[in-house]
This record gives sequence, C-alpha cells and structure tokens, in this order.
Amino acid sequence: FGIELEVEPQRVNYNDCASQTLNTMNANNNVVYCKSDSSINGYEIVTHPIQYEAIKDIPFRQLCKELSIRGTTSYKGARCGVHIHIPKDSLTVMQWWKVFMFFDMFRSEIHKLSQRSSSQRHWCKIESATLYMSGSSKRDWSESGGQTVDFWKYNDFNRYTSDVPRYSAINTQGRITNEFRIFRGTTKYESFMSYIEFVDCLTEFVKQYGLPLFISEFKERLSLTSLKKSNKLWKLFCAYASIKQYKYLCSMLDRKHLI
Repeated sequence: FGIELEVEPQRVNYNDCASQTLNTMNANNNVVYCKSDSSINGYEIVTHPIQYEAIKDIPFRQLCKELSIRGTTSYKGARCGVHIHIPKDSLTVMQWWKVFMFFDMFRSEIHKLSQRSSSQRHWCKIESATLYMSGSSKRDWSESGGQTVDFWKYNDFNRYTSDVPRYSAINTQGRITNEFRIFRGTTKYESFMSYIEFVDCLTEFVKQYGLPLFISEFKERLSLTSLKKSNKLWKLFCAYASIKQYKYLCSMLDRKHLI
C-alpha cells in the first residue's frame, strides 16, 4: 500500500505542522514523508510502500489525534482526500475488471462510504467500466452501438487501458500502481482506517468470486427492463467484510446504513 492523506493546517505554521507530523510518524521508523500540494491549502502525508498487515503498527491514531488538537483539518474544508495506491500486479487484469465493474454497479453505496459530497466528486469521478476498455475491443463495442449493458460481449478481459482521466475514482495512469482516489479527507482515525480496509477487502473479495457472477449482476443492474436491481454482490461483499473482521469498514457500513 501507498497512502496519501491531505491536510490543511489552520492555526499553526505549515512547516511546523509538517515537522511535528514527521516527528510523530517517524519516531521509530522512517515510514512517511510530507510534500506540498497546490490543490489544497496544506500538504500531503505520504507513506512509503507498506504491507497492509503492518499498517496497524504505524501511529496513525496518534497522528489523527494530534492533527485535531492542532486544528489541522482534512474533512472540513471539502478539498482534501485520502488516496490509496496498490500495485497493478497485486491483482490479475481480470480481477481489476471486477473492481471496475463493482465501482460502476455500486456508485451510490461507494459514494456514501467515501463521504464525498456531490460537489467534490469532480476530483474522483466513478467512471463507467467501459472507459477502461482498450484498443480494438472499445472500437468494436462503439461500432456495435455502444450499449453499456452489452460491453462484456466485446471486451477483452485480459487488458485494460491506462488512458483514463487522472481525476477518476480509480486512476490507472500510474506505471506501477493504480490509485483509489474516491475517499474524502479525514482526521478521524476510524474513518481513515475504514477507507484502507475497504480497499483491502475489495481487492481480496474479487479473488473469491468468478467473472461470470460480476458480469451477470452488471447486466441485470444496467438492464432497462430490470424493475428491481440486484444487490447480491453488495450483500456478498458486506458478508465477506464481516467474516474477515474488517471492523472499521463494517462500522462505517453500518453507520451509513449500507448493510
């Protein structure tokens, strides 16, 4: 994982706040660095690459508490986000397609979980899964009439494009990593951890179920004749999160009435 938390100091000097952040986070190991960000009135706290299992050993809880005490905000200004990178090769291409379709199918649920307001979503737009089609697949699909519900008939699930807008909810432009940009900034530790758990849970969940199940639900949810859209995959995802004990994610799902 590579994690970026954008924050905006309110009552203290920018450099002083960043220095205090480094002192807190790097007391025992060099795990984060800070960098400026012109899109906000503050800076980013960025982890060096770290295994998911080791995240619990990083003093994020202490950091969130200290940021709040100093008046440093992330959620309040509505400009900040939490961005989570994972290696492209941590999933197969077909598994990435399941992630793209999952986001497309469950936009409303993911928007609620992300805590992004509608005015913020231009920084992290959930794209149609069709946007990730590449080459001849996309051309053949477009020539067929470009019906989203039929894209799976033309798509090559062994390839996806990196040519998507940078400000997409899943940014695939990176050479080594794909970036989940959907999450609203926060200095609340429980919310911050729920975002990380969501990404880990989803990327593990897509390994458990085959592509035909995702395609079947994708078709049903997009069908104009479907009066009652299926939530089977979402229910399976929530059950998986509970079984695997993603406690912060499950708490967020419950709080947002998504279970």
